[in-house]
Amino acid sequence: MDVITEGKKIQNELVELRRYFHEHPELPWEEFNTQKKIMEYLDELGIPYQESSKTGVIATIKGPHSSDKILGIRADIDALPITEQAACEWKSQNEGKMHACGHDTHITMLLGAAKLLKQMEDVYQFLDLNNRTKATFYGLDRTDIRDYSEEAIKEAWLNCVVHRDYSYSGSTIINVYEDRIEFVTLGGLVPGLTIDSIFLGISQSRNPNLAAFFYRMHFIESYGTGIGKIRRGYKDFSCEPVFETAPGVFRVTLPNRNEQHKEEMVSPRDNKSE
Repeated sequence: MDVITEGKKIQNELVELRRYFHEHPELPWEEFNTQKKIMEYLDELGIPYQESSKTGVIATIKGPHSSDKILGIRADIDALPITEQAACEWKSQNEGKMHACGHDTHITMLLGAAKLLKQMEDVYQFLDLNNRTKATFYGLDRTDIRDYSEEAIKEAWLNCVVHRDYSYSGSTIINVYEDRIEFVTLGGLVPGLTIDSIFLGISQSRNPNLAAFFYRMHFIESYGTGIGKIRRGYKDFSCEPVFETAPGVFRVTLPNRNEQHKEEMVSPRDNKSE
């Protein structure tokens, strides 16, 4: 998934939604039909919400590493006491009421953002579902090891969204195999950077506004640390993640820690004895 491509896929849906709100404007504190439509859309997405201030709605989307800190994105939903003179098919059906200052668009943009954020959460949940756990016993001690570091999956996925070049029309590709997961991102490295540069913690965002958004969502903890976090997920294993770049493409391959070189794995007991 990538933000621009997925946004274009739901463009017609959002146009239809915006026109519905434009046709059914309601004045402040009277937006009961608008509230109902918003809640119906959130129900379709499976996003939990609660009613607020009589005609408002508060929806909550929690990421894979949610904290008690919250980023709020809001939209006004009320219309103005104006009679619409336009002759378009979706003109106001409520006499003396009109979305003349764009709140119909604000509602639609926010619901579109909610859908894309929910899709991001669904992708992560799918990857997490395919991240199996292997139990290893050493005497009475049991150690559970997941196929992939959760942090490595998160950082590789975020890299796909935040650092891709959205001027390309193709989709980001995630291939899930028995022995590895591949994350393929369009755009390659930012001009002037090399693989060695990013290993040193250098970060140059291609999409600074998008990066800032995910930073405030607490998906990104610190710029330039993602590659290091991915590599640390393999520090006690013989296999290592692979980073490859070519003109217009960047690929991260995460090997399955429980499938690669099982006989050479460093056990927790070995770690304690060092």
